[in-house]
Amino acid sequence: ATIDELHARARQHIDVHLGRPPDRTALAAVPGVVDVATDGNVARILVEGPVGPLIQALAPLDVVRLTTEGDDLEDAFLRLYRNHQP
Repeated sequence: ATIDELHARARQHIDVHLGRPPDRTALAAVPGVVDVATDGNVARILVEGPVGPLIQALAPLDVVRLTTEGDDLEDAFLRLYRNHQP
């Protein structure tokens, strides 16, 4: 895999603070979203690959704050090859 491919497969944790409680089911249905946990007005979302679809889904919502934490390349590399072992 190339560095670009590893970046494309990297996962990001995105914390979204909203003006009201999020719809967990709607967020979980967004392409690339792997997991969603909610706590009050905060959604912690795990995304694999491009975040564009999630950003589009969040656009009409009352987003107060958004923070991200991404995988490093080593984590993406290990996940890729762990999934391709015979």
